Amino acid sequence: MARTYAYSADFDKELESLFKDAKLLGEGHNGIVYEVPGNKAIKIFTDKNICKSEADILYKVKKSKYFPRIYKNGEYYILREMVNGKRLDHYIQENGLSQQLIYNLYRLINEFKALKFTKLDARCRDIYVNENERVKVQAGVRNRELYEATGRKGYPFPGGGCPTVSAVGFTLGGGWGYSARLLGLGCDRLVEVELIDCNGQTIVCNKEVNEDLFWALRGCGGGNFGVVTSMTYNLPPKIDMVTLVNIDFTHIDFEENVNLLEKWQEIYKVMDKRANFKLACYNSSDRGKGVKIVGLVYGDKKLTNEILKPIKDIVSQGSYKLDYIDIFEANKIIQDSHPEFERYKSAGRFVYKDYTREEITKLLELIDERAEGATYTAITFYGLGGVIKEVKSDSTAFYHRDAQFILGFQSVWEEPRFAPVNRKWFVEKLEYIKSITDGGFINFPCEEINSQSKSYEEEYYGENSELLKLIKEK
Repeated sequence: MARTYAYSADFDKELESLFKDAKLLGEGHNGIVYEVPGNKAIKIFTDKNICKSEADILYKVKKSKYFPRIYKNGEYYILREMVNGKRLDHYIQENGLSQQLIYNLYRLINEFKALKFTKLDARCRDIYVNENERVKVQAGVRNRELYEATGRKGYPFPGGGCPTVSAVGFTLGGGWGYSARLLGLGCDRLVEVELIDCNGQTIVCNKEVNEDLFWALRGCGGGNFGVVTSMTYNLPPKIDMVTLVNIDFTHIDFEENVNLLEKWQEIYKVMDKRANFKLACYNSSDRGKGVKIVGLVYGDKKLTNEILKPIKDIVSQGSYKLDYIDIFEANKIIQDSHPEFERYKSAGRFVYKDYTREEITKLLELIDERAEGATYTAITFYGLGGVIKEVKSDSTAFYHRDAQFILGFQSVWEEPRFAPVNRKWFVEKLEYIKSITDGGFINFPCEEINSQSKSYEEEYYGENSELLKLIKEK
């Protein structure tokens, strides 16, 4: 469903005079920017909270030479110093990664640290959606911006649920999402990648050019083969509406929880590929013990109720909410449910079998008591299958396509002093999870992923690990 923005801001007489000679520079995710006389620029925002946040940052760093000077701001605008120059990724593509540039970037990061910034990533959030049903994103684009750009034009996208995760990082690790059983993993939509290698050279790879590297980038995770500057994806056909599922079985009885997980395994064997869910068995300091189910169904409430019918009578209490809404709004609600910041330890493992009642019981016993200082712990089942399984495990570097679920495990705490005890608690509990799973999910990395019989490469990449090594050596 298409969206457009109307911009407005209350200018004083000085700004009104400057704006008469304004020159449009461009429109971005948060607003529109004009160049005005006096080597100045005016940015007009759609959200006054974002405007205030950006203004606060510029006032905070006003003594730093790395940031533009701010002159004044209003509720919906900022007047600041005009900054000229080329975007960093374009400069590197044209000139390479020189020692001087590396040194300057090093100094910039140190400046960020001195200014006490907690996020040290410089983003270039350019997104280009063309009319041949493709979308090209620059390396700094996050899930939130990508959903908004595609959603404005009526396209769904098989992105992730966490809003602040980079679309590039998400894709490099395979890319699980609530649309993956119907639309594929994020890496399955990828058609081209641009990256810069260790020599500062720009490399383009797709199915026709550098095809071995293109194969590796679809599931290798991280920055194993260079610095990715852009990715281009095929978009699915336009879809307007989906059903957003939000179920919370609060204060669940232990036996009900075991019964629910037994039934959940059965449901997924025959589940319509238009549906996918994340089921979290949690122990929370605020909400107690429960089960949270969030998901998307590319269909109406009738279809959704049919899919979920087998679990409705298992649990005695909780909330059961279905909303038939625009796909963009559904993804926004999911993303907005995530906290802005967490201290946690986590891992993701692959489930290849049905668990017995005894194994489910042992899993739930792992989170029966939280670690000291922990506010939340959970065992989470991320649904696989559908079209994910229709792609062969050696067609891309993402190997674990035949798994039934990704099993996530996490412990969350707030006070830094509880970090050591939570990590120790987590590693001890992880041993049982490793014994009933096979392989690790590279997008949920964990230092303790190694098992007695497998290296971390084998855990993450399975039988694809040897070919990845050969490509790396080229």
